[in-house]
Amino acid sequence: MGRFFGKDRGLESSDELRRMDPRYADERCRTDPGTQFEIGMHYYRGDTPAGHSYEKAAKWFEKSADQGFAAARCMLGECYFNGEGVEKSYEKAVRWFRKAAEQGDATGKRRLADCYAAGLGVKKSTLDAVRLYTEVADTGDGAAQYSLGLYLIKEYRSTGAFDQALEWFKRAARNGVVEAQVRLCDYYMRGEGVMQSYVDAARWYKMAAENGDSRAQNAIGCFYRDGWGVRQSYEEAVRWFTITAEKGDREGQYYLGMCYEEGKGVQRSPGEATKWLRRAAEQGEPRAKQELAFRFTVDDIVGGGSDRPPEDAPGPTDPAEQYDLGVRYYNGQGVEQSYPEAFRWFRKAAGQDHALAQYYAGICYENGQGTGKSIAEAAGWYRKAADQGLAEAQFALGLCYDYGQGVEQSYSEAVRWYSMSAEQRYADAQYFLGLCYERGDGIEQSYAKAARWYRRAADQNHADAQNNLGVCYEMGRGVEQSDKEAARWYTKAANQGHELARENLRNLRSH
Repeated sequence: MGRFFGKDRGLESSDELRRMDPRYADERCRTDPGTQFEIGMHYYRGDTPAGHSYEKAAKWFEKSADQGFAAARCMLGECYFNGEGVEKSYEKAVRWFRKAAEQGDATGKRRLADCYAAGLGVKKSTLDAVRLYTEVADTGDGAAQYSLGLYLIKEYRSTGAFDQALEWFKRAARNGVVEAQVRLCDYYMRGEGVMQSYVDAARWYKMAAENGDSRAQNAIGCFYRDGWGVRQSYEEAVRWFTITAEKGDREGQYYLGMCYEEGKGVQRSPGEATKWLRRAAEQGEPRAKQELAFRFTVDDIVGGGSDRPPEDAPGPTDPAEQYDLGVRYYNGQGVEQSYPEAFRWFRKAAGQDHALAQYYAGICYENGQGTGKSIAEAAGWYRKAADQGLAEAQFALGLCYDYGQGVEQSYSEAVRWYSMSAEQRYADAQYFLGLCYERGDGIEQSYAKAARWYRRAADQNHADAQNNLGVCYEMGRGVEQSDKEAARWYTKAANQGHELARENLRNLRSH
């Protein structure tokens, strides 16, 4: 027992075990590996008369593991991996995970794959990690499917690897893995690696929400509130916000408070609005503080003080919160739409190097929204965000160089920025990079490379790229000539309302 912390407290009486479960009083029962594992789990979870004890849990796991019980071997590995009840040792964790894996245990294989992936307790091996993850994932194990998707994205930067990861995330999501469902929502919301689709994002958010994930519940509430990907329903929005608010989620409390404030989906009630906003503010929700400050000083509200209105409503100082407030003013979400206010908050956050805020500041300057129109200023802010690796900003800066707007015209610089964005799977950038290769603008002309980039964008349902890829197949430019393939890509673009693709398809069929 010297391997375990608290060894003097490592033994429990038969009476203690009897109170846990009458079966455990029988010494013969306690020699059964399955029973030993059960006792260990009781101590691990803390649902015992004596309370929580990792030391006792590890002892019972070892008894069971020594008899070859795979689940106990996994749990003993977890104890060593996390230093729970035993001295932390990745090497010993790997040894027990491997023993379980060799018995075909899915959890053992997955945790051993985690160790190979991170190089913890064993030499890092991408091949072994992928092999083990795949073995378990192929059996339908959602956790392994999700882990494999994450690993593919981390270790491989290619388009093909992302596509494989996406498929594993979808499998994991269908198997109820909430993290995979939420990740898919984010991809479809941002259009990262897939064609942006609020409908698909809403579908995955709702699935995660129904599995009890608070973030997804708030998100689907917002979708119903704003009519993104679903039929707008303030009543459904309120229902989801109420679920999270009553769980104590500060974001849900804020959203519910705003529904009561605006009378959307529920009868307007300033009192109920203040109640929920105050609960959110007491948990540090910045937007709730801001809303309360429109009518009261935040300190008075949170402290239960007077109803005196503020002289100056304070605003957030955190750049992420400033950006979020700017987005709300830009879109009129929960506040009266105001480009000047949106621009003010974008500039505050941009000044603190918030990349998305810098990008939106550029958009405001380019369109004259809330500030004087200045393409030069826009390009300057796009560059700041692009230098931080933001794909949208890299593409926008590429456009500036392509058309000589706000900067000296340079096709080579346009290609450089398009390439950076395209490598991040930004579909518009992939399409424009294809155009550069097709025309030889800023780079050596190559129909083959043009077709390759068109295909990457087309695979993300970019209609212009689908049409141009159709032209490549019809003319045999950079690809083997194929009227069948040309028709297929023209049809995809035409189905999205692309008029030129419809005309090209008619002409192709009339030959």
